[in-house]
Amino acid sequence: MDRQTGQALDPIEMPSVQTRLAEAEEQALLRVVRHGKGYAVGAQGGPEGEAFEQAFVEMMGCTDAVSVNTCSSALELSAILSGP
Repeated sequence: MDRQTGQALDPIEMPSVQTRLAEAEEQALLRVVRHGKGYAVGAQGGPEGEAFEQAFVEMMGCTDAVSVNTCSSALELSAILSGP
């Protein structure tokens, strides 16, 4: 809504997004969904989450990694851990 006139704005045309998964990616997604454990701060990610975290540790050469469900969760966690 336009703040000055109070009139509704014209809708914005957005291109649609099509996700294309290879067979291996689809199977990985189904393993996560069927395992029944979601990703959230403080919640276990199950075996797929643990495998992702371990691969990240090896790739980055760090000692620990934590996966979260969204970028917003990652930013919140970063802000908390960086201190005041």
